[in-house]
Amino acid sequence: MGSSRVALRAACATSALCALLSFTAALHAEPSDAQKETARSLMAEGRALREQHDLKGALARFQAADAIMSVPTTGYELARAQADLNLLVEARSTIRRLLTPAPKPGEPAPFQEARTKADALDAELDTRIASLHFVLQGAPPTESVDIFVDGEIIAAAAVEMPYRVNPGHHLISAKAKGKEASAQIDVVERQSAEVPLDFVDVATPAPDASSPPPSAAEQPGGVPTISYVAGGIGAASLIVGGITGALALSSKHAAETGCRDSQCPPSTWSDLDHAHSYATVSTVGFIVGAVGVGVAIGSFFAARPSSNSAALQARISASNSSTGLSLSGRF
Repeated sequence: MGSSRVALRAACATSALCALLSFTAALHAEPSDAQKETARSLMAEGRALREQHDLKGALARFQAADAIMSVPTTGYELARAQADLNLLVEARSTIRRLLTPAPKPGEPAPFQEARTKADALDAELDTRIASLHFVLQGAPPTESVDIFVDGEIIAAAAVEMPYRVNPGHHLISAKAKGKEASAQIDVVERQSAEVPLDFVDVATPAPDASSPPPSAAEQPGGVPTISYVAGGIGAASLIVGGITGALALSSKHAAETGCRDSQCPPSTWSDLDHAHSYATVSTVGFIVGAVGVGVAIGSFFAARPSSNSAALQARISASNSSTGLSLSGRF
């Protein structure tokens, strides 16, 4: 009696499997015998792994079997494995795919049963999926905001609508006209959670390494332009001061040779006037030169923050006396 029942069950299983495989040809290109055998083996392995609580291993087998056969029975097992791993959104997508084609007359009983189970699972999953509600703070109008959930962009028209997600951890980022926001959130089944997105101005990006280096005047520690300009003017003025100072001394000496007892005849007046004029120009030249050199030195060391600790003092003076012109300084 026992052996008869086993034989009967085996015969029924064989008949059902034959009906299932024959109906497959009506849905897509007929798989080869090797593909059918592989799919049967994968389905058996998947069920065994599920009983052993290896849900990821079971999912991989059911995915492979459904990729080969793509029939209601493989689709249902795949959706069930996805639901076991909290991939609720993906499970509903799988169910919609297997339920979309309307049942055909003469559909095998296993296919009909798989459709019924898939429909019930779909209704259950609909209530388990969580949802996110985005609360925008400091952002422009929503039509100009791009929101990404786990790297996937949300259509602008759906930003203010509940966004359905799987239970678990989610990363949210947003961009809007020079502003950015980000958030992280963990949700559980059936939860409706608010996600505040506080937009802040985007920081100025660092200079591109490929851009040309700044000029010496812009580089910390470089020689600024004002040092070159002031130094050039100062040097030129000192040269003028030195030349006119020499001319003043020469004219003064020529005038003194014609003077007696501090009395200078009219013939020496021209040399005295020249000496006075040259002395004035020389004094101005030395003063301008001193200022130019001082500015050049000051701006040079001001452009070197590392040198600020070393105090720099410069004092330059020029004077004109009856004995000649003098330039003195202290650094």
